[in-house]
This record gives sequence, C-alpha cells and structure tokens, in this order.
Amino acid sequence: MHDSHIFADLRISKTGLSNLITGFIANWPERQFKTDGYSLEIQDFDTIMPVISAHDKSIYAEIPVSYTFIKPAGLFSIEGEGKISIRVRFDFDILQNFEVQIESILEGYHWLNEPVLKVGKLDIPIEILTNCLIHHVKEGMLDEMDAFIEKNVNILALIREQINNYGQNYLITNTPPLFLNLTLYDVLAGKLVQNEADIHLDLLLHVTTKISDEPIKSEAIFNPSFYWINDKPNSHTQNTDIEFSYYGLARIIMNALNGKDIGGKTFDIENILIRNTSILELVAAINGPVKGIVTITGHPYLNKTDQKIHIDDMRVVIDAKNLIYKLSSPIIEKMIRNKLEGFFPLEVAPLFENYIKKIPTFNFLNNKISLTPGMAKVHIDNLIFSENQIITTLNIDQAELGIVLQHS
Repeated sequence: MHDSHIFADLRISKTGLSNLITGFIANWPERQFKTDGYSLEIQDFDTIMPVISAHDKSIYAEIPVSYTFIKPAGLFSIEGEGKISIRVRFDFDILQNFEVQIESILEGYHWLNEPVLKVGKLDIPIEILTNCLIHHVKEGMLDEMDAFIEKNVNILALIREQINNYGQNYLITNTPPLFLNLTLYDVLAGKLVQNEADIHLDLLLHVTTKISDEPIKSEAIFNPSFYWINDKPNSHTQNTDIEFSYYGLARIIMNALNGKDIGGKTFDIENILIRNTSILELVAAINGPVKGIVTITGHPYLNKTDQKIHIDDMRVVIDAKNLIYKLSSPIIEKMIRNKLEGFFPLEVAPLFENYIKKIPTFNFLNNKISLTPGMAKVHIDNLIFSENQIITTLNIDQAELGIVLQHS
C-alpha cells in the first residue's frame, strides 16, 4: 500500500444505470422471435424502470419485460400479452491493464402480469412461451450487452484523455499563474456498496502531483495499473510538490506592493531580482517612496513545529539616487524592515490551501461525469530555498476526489 494516495468515492446513480439498461433495450433491434407457430414481440418500456442493487463485484437488476404473442389462424387466431420481471446479475471484473470483463447471468423471473388472452385459447403450455422469451433475452439481449460493454468501455483511454486535459500543465489560477501536473501509477478498488439512490466504489489513486508557476516541458509518464483490495486505510494523505521560481515570486511581490501605501508613502517598483547564495537576497529598483535600489537580505527557514516561516538576520539597505533621498533613506529602511518583520513568522499553509482549493470541479463526457477535489488540512513537510526557486512538499490530509456518474 502506498503511503501517499488520494481517496476517490465513485458514485454511480441507480437511476442512471436504469436509464442505461432501458436505453439499450429500447435500441435493441431483435424484438421478434418465433416458437411453435407463435410470434412473440418484446414491447417498449413503460413507466416501470429496472430496479438496481449491488454487492461485492456484482450489480443486480430487476428488469420488467412486456411482451405480446400471436398465432394467426383466421377465426382460430390466438393473441395475448404479459409482463415478467427478469432478475439479472452482472458480474464484472477489471484486469490489471484496465480491461473490463462482464458476464450477465439470468437468475430467475417472476410474473408482473400473468399472460392474458385477448383472442382464442392457448394450445401449448404457457411455460413454453415463457422459456422461449427467457432464452431470447439471455442469448440475445444480455449477451449482446456484455459484448457491447467490453468492446466500448475503454477505461484506460478515458483516464488518459482526462489526464491530458486536466493533469498536464493545467492552469489552476492566473494570479499568480500556477500549473497542475500529475502522474497516475495505480488505481486500487474495494467492493461495491449501495445506499437508496447510488452505488459506491471506493478507489485509492496512487499519483504524484506537482504545482508550479511554470509549465513542465518533460514528457508525461502514463502506464497505470489496476488492483482490487479488501481493506482500505482509515486516513488519506497525498504528497504534493510545489516549485515556485524566484522570478514568479518577484512578480507576485511587485503586484502586491505597487501602488500600496506604507507609512504615507506609495510604492512604485520598477523591477525585482531574487536570488539565493549564502543568503536570500531581494534587490528592487524602485521609483518611490525613494528612487534607488532597495536590497533586502536574510535567512528564511521553516519551523516544522509551528508550521511557520521565520527569518533571521534581516537587513534592509537603500542606495538612493540623490542627496535628499540618501538623508531620508535610514528612516525608510527602518520603516520597510519593521513592516517586513511584522509579516514573520509567516504561516504559509493557509496560502497553499487557498491555491489547492482553487482546483475546480471537472466535468466531462457532456457533463455525465464530474470530479470534485477535497481536502481537510495542509501540512508543510519541507521548504527549501534553492538557487533559483522555492521547493516545498505538502502533505494534504484527507485528500479526496468525488467522482459522480450523473444520470440523464
């Protein structure tokens, strides 16, 4: 079991499954068949929908089937109708390569409306007609449904398409620009459970996720595997790497400070350069409150206990362009330093939580499937100020993904 994973609750509407079965039968062309001189025809569905239930790796459906029968013979013609409920068990499996295998098993039936004669009198036992109907449903409709699902349900292609759309350099937010990238390695599934309205399948997604302020240019890996499991963990934690370039950080600082009033002075920043050598250094060319170069240095670090960024040895130096500014620069230096010191220790987890919460609900396949991310809390595992960027790893507690198959 992987320590880092996302828990996904796949919720399938029972109404949606009923509609799916109804739609398949409605489009099934082979409705007429013959036995012992009788012609039988399966009718369209009425207001009674298939009743759906689920257990383990099986889905059960009580399917109502209305039919008519006729034996033309002039004055001695025989006509009638009836309705039975067929109980079908759909056993399914998903192999390691995501291939779907399904087998429909007809477990039995009971009468909803026993056969009623409109004209004539039956000259064969009703069981013969019933058995013929059951055989036709099993050998025709159910077997065709199995073959249709196995041929047309391509889970791997669906996953690949959605990761290409939403998991490769997906723009989470524009201010600042942040891109989401993920790689899926394994999907682990439990057993089907149900409530009154839905069928649920618990999934564990082993993925690596990264958020960065620049698109990732390397080619994505896509070779996931599927496994069934008996037990799921009680908690769910996903590790997420965040890479923030100093160039991107400089843009955020400029956008945040330009036009802001600090001590009666308005900031007008021309550009900012951030680098990390033996210390973290921020050099800003400003036009106000003084015209010159402002250099801020210090040793920032993460305290894992209080989850806050502290900074030691902070210094602010202003290299003003004229004499008047040089005379006032010590006052402004102190003003800026006091203002910056007021920000520290800086609690950054809420900031990261805000960015992660901006990951939207995804809808695809004509809004038939929706994916809604969720989380409880973010814990910062590490924070590194490298030469060109800030690198951090977040532990996202109770990382979850709600997957809903909507019904039409």
